[in-house]
Amino acid sequence: MKNLSLVFLVLFFAGNAHSQATTTVNKQTLRLTWATGPSTKATMILDLEKNHPLIKSISTGTRTIATGLDPAWVLTVGKRTLSPSSGGWDVFFDKVPDRPYQSYRVEFQKTRAKLTTSGSHTIIKIGELHAASFKGDLEITIYNGTPCSI
Repeated sequence: MKNLSLVFLVLFFAGNAHSQATTTVNKQTLRLTWATGPSTKATMILDLEKNHPLIKSISTGTRTIATGLDPAWVLTVGKRTLSPSSGGWDVFFDKVPDRPYQSYRVEFQKTRAKLTTSGSHTIIKIGELHAASFKGDLEITIYNGTPCSI
């Protein structure tokens, strides 16, 4: 089986290394709170219960931005034609849809979750994803000190 990593980048600007995200686990929910500025915070609540939407809510300050989000993915497998003489630059002109390909629905089983913090960001890794001959985990990255943007 090939490894598949899907990265869901929630916040994408350089963060403040001195701010720290906080996490709270309550049964099957994971609550993350992080600084979005000098005096503001954002919160994301993930629901790890089977058959529940993954993202229970995302809020900034007292304003709820979204609730009940359940991401879905499609993996498309095909072949590319890359000429060694081009150094890989012909990838921009590769007519992938003109060649045979197959699309697969990515299945998401919330079987495990792992949190890691490194400097100004926190990574939530949730497994497992699988489609065709690929498998891997979903990664959500939170950068401290940045505005909430999805």
